[in-house]
Amino acid sequence: MRLNLSAQRAAWILWGSVLAVVIAGSLTPRAWVQDMGLPTSGLGDKLFHFSGYCLLAVLPALRPSSLWSKFFFAAAMLTLGIMLELTQIIVPGRALFTNQ
Repeated sequence: MRLNLSAQRAAWILWGSVLAVVIAGSLTPRAWVQDMGLPTSGLGDKLFHFSGYCLLAVLPALRPSSLWSKFFFAAAMLTLGIMLELTQIIVPGRALFTNQ
């Protein structure tokens, strides 16, 4: 599937926005998330988590590019996930690789 230039730009803006939300959400203390009324466990939390990472994976894959570029984005998102999990050790109310 080939996207035109304006659709590609919109996809990158969406991707960057989702990336910012995923990073901010992962590094926000649990108490703040609860104060905002967002789900911190259960189906709602898993749906947010799955949706964010799904968009981060799919949007670059739609971009017309080489297989190497797609591999780079996949590796970058894997690295981001690992780094976010490790960083959560220092965030109040978050824990490493556990049901948060």
